[in-house]
Amino acid sequence: MPTSCERKAREQLDLNHFPNELLLRIIQFLPPRDVALVAAQVSTRWRSLIKHNLARVPRIPAHCHVYVMDIDLQPEDDRTDGRSPIMQYHFTTFNTSQTDYRAKRRACLRGNDTTLRAIYVQHKRCGMMAEWDSHNGVQKLDASTATSLMSFLDIVALRVDVLKRGRRLMARRVDERFAHAVAFCEEMCGTLDPRSLLLCSQNPYFSWCLGEESLRRLSMFRNLDSLVLENMTGAEVFGGIKASLCLDNLKEIRMRLDAKHQNEVENILWVDVQGSLLSSLAQAHVRCLDFSAFSESPAAITAITAEDMCQFIVLWRTLKCPWMIRSIMFNSTVTISEFRTVAGKVGLFASALTDIPYCRFRTYHPSDPNAKLELSCYGTGIATQWCIRSGYLTS
Repeated sequence: MPTSCERKAREQLDLNHFPNELLLRIIQFLPPRDVALVAAQVSTRWRSLIKHNLARVPRIPAHCHVYVMDIDLQPEDDRTDGRSPIMQYHFTTFNTSQTDYRAKRRACLRGNDTTLRAIYVQHKRCGMMAEWDSHNGVQKLDASTATSLMSFLDIVALRVDVLKRGRRLMARRVDERFAHAVAFCEEMCGTLDPRSLLLCSQNPYFSWCLGEESLRRLSMFRNLDSLVLENMTGAEVFGGIKASLCLDNLKEIRMRLDAKHQNEVENILWVDVQGSLLSSLAQAHVRCLDFSAFSESPAAITAITAEDMCQFIVLWRTLKCPWMIRSIMFNSTVTISEFRTVAGKVGLFASALTDIPYCRFRTYHPSDPNAKLELSCYGTGIATQWCIRSGYLTS
């Protein structure tokens, strides 16, 4: 039997007797999942304390996949808060302790945590419909529970897929679906501060284009380090995104076509990636940048010229310190002989550029001769694929 002293000690250590501020400090040291699934279920007091201090408690890192089917609707059906019948939200969570977390998060893939169920949300006029995974498929989830669970999520990866279909398609290529999705996540989730963003246009004939409010919302994502643009090939599409984004933190930028779009390209697809983008990347000079402009699709050709590449070499050499580049890849009509001719005319070979075997060119940084910038290329049959990388190269 416990003694009176032991009973007194246990009573003194009872967390329910602690003041709210001290109890909240203890909760802040719990793992995010325990806050949502354990601490918030202890009592009404604990739940209320956590609910009113969501900004101060750990939240579960999550991936949100927004799927938009933009079909012909009457104007009064098209609500602007992200809750129209055509917008669905799929939430999955990340386990940051697993080795594949960083790769999956940067690629904006589904969350890697298999212990927590995925949540599927769709709004209609009758209210919110929610489901979550179960052993037998999916089962319904009441709206209040879904709202409570979403409030514990920290959206670190966001994917928005838009499929446009209908007779009025041309009239609404530019829309605010992205802004609607962001507004919904900001209202329903604990925080929306994505490190990874994937934007996808699923109609091969009409590229989805972000409207003014969507671009403004995009410009507020200051912590992005990974951006994927899938099937976003229109000139006005990429131009607006580039103008809105801050490149200073982006370590990975990928523009690509999915398999369906590649099959739709019969001849050559000219994509609006100008040489000015290389200059913008050089100005940001993000360490270990990984950039690809439709390099997996030989028929998707950029507008980057030999003069643009020569200017990039000059900019790299004028930086105060060597800029380490993992890779910058793109397709161009510039052949190796054309580049060699233009580089000779602007005097690069006379200063620092060296023509080395296997279709490669190298230069060094004035502050560190061991830091090299290399341009390599090979013919794809339709165009020439160029790869730029830099570092302490040995081969």
